Amino acid sequence: MSETVLHSFPSNETEALAMLWLQSQDLRGITPEELLDKYQDAYQKIRQRKKDNYAAKKASSGSSFF
Repeated sequence: MSETVLHSFPSNETEALAMLWLQSQDLRGITPEELLDKYQDAYQKIRQRKKDNYAAKKASSGSSFF
């Protein structure tokens, strides 16, 4: 018997934030390709910011020795 795997969207915080940002934009007159570009750009920027914030937090927590 095969197992069915269901996936939902958004499946993580980054996808949710990218879609939330996209929904707040004026999308009148853009093509589907431009919509994809906008979503992917937002997703990558959010992903990068999360990585940068994590690295900064890790660096600052490791720099204090008592």
